[in-house]
Amino acid sequence: MAGAGNADRVWLDNLLIKLLDFPDFPVRHAATPEQPNEDVPNQMTRAERIGRHVSRLAIALVVAPLLFSVAAGANTVIAKVDKSKQLMTVYYNGEVFGEWPVSTARAGKVTPTGSWTVRALSRHHRSSRYDNAPMPYSIFYNGHFAIHGTDQVKKLGRPASSGCIRLHPKNAAKLFDLVKTEGLENARVVVVD
Repeated sequence: MAGAGNADRVWLDNLLIKLLDFPDFPVRHAATPEQPNEDVPNQMTRAERIGRHVSRLAIALVVAPLLFSVAAGANTVIAKVDKSKQLMTVYYNGEVFGEWPVSTARAGKVTPTGSWTVRALSRHHRSSRYDNAPMPYSIFYNGHFAIHGTDQVKKLGRPASSGCIRLHPKNAAKLFDLVKTEGLENARVVVVD
Protein backbone atom coordinates (compact mmCIF):
# COMPACT_ATOMS: atom_id res chain seq x y z
CA MET A 1 0.00 0.00 0.00
CA ALA A 2 2.88 2.38 0.63
CA GLY A 3 3.85 2.04 -3.04
CA ALA A 4 0.38 3.20 -4.12
CA GLY A 5 0.67 6.40 -2.08
CA ASN A 6 4.12 7.05 -3.52
CA ALA A 7 2.79 6.51 -7.06
CA ASP A 8 -0.08 8.96 -6.40
CA ARG A 9 2.33 11.56 -5.07
CA VAL A 10 4.68 11.08 -8.03
CA TRP A 11 1.74 11.37 -10.45
CA LEU A 12 0.59 14.62 -8.81
CA ASP A 13 4.13 16.04 -8.79
CA ASN A 14 4.57 15.22 -12.48
CA LEU A 15 1.20 16.72 -13.34
CA LEU A 16 2.00 19.97 -11.55
CA ILE A 17 5.49 20.10 -13.12
CA LYS A 18 4.04 19.63 -16.60
CA LEU A 19 1.21 22.10 -16.01
CA LEU A 20 3.52 24.78 -14.72
CA ASP A 21 6.39 23.85 -17.09
CA PHE A 22 9.23 23.78 -14.56
CA PRO A 23 12.27 22.63 -16.60
CA ASP A 24 14.56 22.35 -13.59
CA PHE A 25 12.50 19.59 -11.96
CA PRO A 26 13.12 16.06 -13.22
CA VAL A 27 10.05 13.99 -14.09
CA ARG A 28 10.09 11.20 -11.51
CA HIS A 29 9.00 7.60 -11.54
CA ALA A 30 7.56 5.76 -8.56
CA ALA A 31 10.27 3.92 -6.68
CA THR A 32 9.75 0.38 -5.46
CA PRO A 33 11.93 -1.59 -3.05
CA GLU A 34 13.02 -3.75 -6.00
CA GLN A 35 13.75 -0.78 -8.27
CA PRO A 36 14.97 2.37 -6.50
CA ASN A 37 14.25 5.75 -8.03
CA GLU A 38 17.45 6.96 -9.69
CA ASP A 39 16.06 10.43 -10.42
CA VAL A 40 16.00 11.37 -6.73
CA PRO A 41 19.04 10.53 -4.63
CA ASN A 42 18.36 8.50 -1.50
CA GLN A 43 20.58 10.77 0.58
CA MET A 44 19.29 14.34 0.34
CA THR A 45 20.67 17.10 2.47
CA ARG A 46 18.35 18.92 4.81
CA ALA A 47 18.55 22.01 2.58
CA GLU A 48 17.56 19.94 -0.48
CA ARG A 49 14.57 18.45 1.38
CA ILE A 50 13.48 21.90 2.56
CA GLY A 51 13.95 23.28 -0.96
CA ARG A 52 11.79 20.51 -2.42
CA HIS A 53 9.03 21.15 0.14
CA VAL A 54 9.15 24.91 -0.47
CA SER A 55 8.90 24.28 -4.23
CA ARG A 56 5.90 22.01 -3.75
CA LEU A 57 4.27 24.57 -1.48
CA ALA A 58 4.86 27.32 -4.05
CA ILE A 59 3.28 25.18 -6.77
CA ALA A 60 0.31 24.39 -4.53
CA LEU A 61 -0.16 28.09 -3.73
CA VAL A 62 -0.26 28.87 -7.44
CA VAL A 63 -2.55 25.99 -8.44
CA ALA A 64 -4.97 26.01 -5.46
CA PRO A 65 -6.55 29.42 -6.19
CA LEU A 66 -7.10 28.34 -9.79
CA LEU A 67 -8.87 25.18 -8.66
CA PHE A 68 -10.98 27.07 -6.10
CA SER A 69 -11.96 29.74 -8.63
CA VAL A 70 -13.22 27.03 -10.98
CA ALA A 71 -15.11 25.36 -8.11
CA ALA A 72 -16.58 28.66 -6.91
CA GLY A 73 -18.19 29.28 -10.29
CA ALA A 74 -19.52 25.74 -10.40
CA ASN A 75 -22.99 26.59 -9.09
CA THR A 76 -24.10 29.64 -11.00
CA VAL A 77 -27.77 28.62 -10.58
CA ILE A 78 -29.14 27.63 -7.18
CA ALA A 79 -32.81 26.79 -6.71
CA LYS A 80 -33.49 26.87 -2.96
CA VAL A 81 -36.84 25.44 -1.87
CA ASP A 82 -38.17 26.22 1.61
CA LYS A 83 -40.83 23.59 2.35
CA SER A 84 -42.18 25.43 5.42
CA LYS A 85 -42.85 28.54 3.31
CA GLN A 86 -43.68 26.65 0.08
CA LEU A 87 -41.36 29.08 -1.67
CA MET A 88 -38.52 28.74 -4.16
CA THR A 89 -35.79 31.35 -4.38
CA VAL A 90 -33.59 31.10 -7.46
CA TYR A 91 -30.11 32.59 -7.32
CA TYR A 92 -28.15 33.29 -10.48
CA ASN A 93 -24.48 34.22 -10.00
CA GLY A 94 -25.22 35.08 -6.37
CA GLU A 95 -28.13 37.44 -7.14
CA VAL A 96 -31.84 36.69 -6.66
CA PHE A 97 -33.28 35.73 -10.04
CA GLY A 98 -36.79 34.97 -8.84
CA GLU A 99 -39.00 33.99 -5.89
CA TRP A 100 -41.95 31.79 -6.70
CA PRO A 101 -44.58 29.79 -4.81
CA VAL A 102 -44.25 26.01 -5.07
CA SER A 103 -46.08 22.89 -4.05
CA THR A 104 -44.04 20.16 -2.39
CA ALA A 105 -45.27 16.81 -1.05
CA ARG A 106 -48.71 16.58 0.50
CA ALA A 107 -49.40 14.59 3.69
CA GLY A 108 -48.28 10.97 3.33
CA LYS A 109 -45.75 11.79 0.59
CA VAL A 110 -42.14 13.01 0.78
CA THR A 111 -40.08 15.74 -0.83
CA PRO A 112 -36.57 14.92 0.40
CA THR A 113 -34.38 17.61 1.94
CA GLY A 114 -30.78 18.00 0.85
CA SER A 115 -28.60 19.46 -1.86
CA TRP A 116 -28.09 18.02 -5.35
CA THR A 117 -26.59 18.90 -8.70
CA VAL A 118 -29.12 18.83 -11.52
CA ARG A 119 -28.98 15.48 -13.33
CA ALA A 120 -31.28 15.84 -16.35
CA LEU A 121 -33.68 18.11 -18.21
CA SER A 122 -36.84 17.04 -20.03
CA ARG A 123 -38.85 19.76 -21.76
CA HIS A 124 -42.05 17.73 -22.41
CA HIS A 125 -41.80 15.05 -19.74
CA ARG A 126 -44.72 12.87 -18.71
CA SER A 127 -44.84 10.88 -15.48
CA SER A 128 -44.18 7.16 -15.67
CA ARG A 129 -45.50 6.81 -12.09
CA TYR A 130 -48.68 8.88 -12.11
CA ASP A 131 -50.87 8.10 -15.12
CA ASN A 132 -48.75 9.87 -17.71
CA ALA A 133 -49.34 13.22 -15.94
CA PRO A 134 -47.70 16.18 -17.71
CA MET A 135 -44.50 17.46 -16.08
CA PRO A 136 -43.42 20.28 -18.40
CA TYR A 137 -39.95 21.77 -18.02
CA SER A 138 -38.76 18.96 -15.74
CA ILE A 139 -35.45 19.47 -13.95
CA PHE A 140 -34.44 16.14 -12.38
CA TYR A 141 -32.16 16.38 -9.38
CA ASN A 142 -32.55 13.22 -7.24
CA GLY A 143 -33.68 10.00 -8.90
CA HIS A 144 -37.29 10.50 -9.98
CA PHE A 145 -37.67 13.78 -8.04
CA ALA A 146 -37.91 16.87 -10.21
CA ILE A 147 -38.86 20.51 -10.32
CA HIS A 148 -41.52 20.95 -13.01
CA GLY A 149 -44.45 23.00 -14.19
CA THR A 150 -47.99 22.11 -13.15
CA ASP A 151 -51.50 22.68 -14.45
CA GLN A 152 -52.71 22.87 -10.83
CA VAL A 153 -51.55 26.45 -10.30
CA LYS A 154 -54.32 27.17 -7.76
CA LYS A 155 -52.61 24.74 -5.35
CA LEU A 156 -49.24 26.53 -5.48
CA GLY A 157 -48.17 27.87 -2.09
CA ARG A 158 -49.28 24.76 -0.19
CA PRO A 159 -48.24 21.08 -0.13
CA ALA A 160 -50.03 19.22 -2.93
CA SER A 161 -47.57 17.08 -4.91
CA SER A 162 -46.58 13.44 -4.76
CA GLY A 163 -43.01 14.48 -3.95
CA CYS A 164 -41.82 16.62 -6.84
CA ILE A 165 -41.57 20.39 -6.61
CA ARG A 166 -44.30 22.05 -8.66
CA LEU A 167 -44.03 25.52 -10.17
CA HIS A 168 -46.20 27.73 -12.32
CA PRO A 169 -45.40 26.70 -15.93
CA LYS A 170 -44.08 30.18 -16.80
CA ASN A 171 -41.64 30.09 -13.87
CA ALA A 172 -40.70 26.50 -14.62
CA ALA A 173 -39.87 27.57 -18.20
CA LYS A 174 -37.66 30.42 -16.94
CA LEU A 175 -35.76 28.12 -14.59
CA PHE A 176 -35.50 25.37 -17.21
CA ASP A 177 -34.03 27.78 -19.78
CA LEU A 178 -31.58 29.20 -17.24
CA VAL A 179 -30.34 25.74 -16.24
CA LYS A 180 -30.12 24.67 -19.88
CA THR A 181 -28.07 27.77 -20.74
CA GLU A 182 -25.72 27.51 -17.75
CA GLY A 183 -25.31 23.71 -17.88
CA LEU A 184 -26.45 20.93 -15.56
CA GLU A 185 -23.13 20.86 -13.72
CA ASN A 186 -23.57 24.54 -12.82
CA ALA A 187 -27.04 24.16 -11.32
CA ARG A 188 -27.92 23.04 -7.81
CA VAL A 189 -31.21 22.25 -6.06
CA VAL A 190 -31.33 22.81 -2.30
CA VAL A 191 -34.41 21.72 -0.34
CA VAL A 192 -34.79 22.72 3.31
CA ASP A 193 -37.55 22.13 5.89
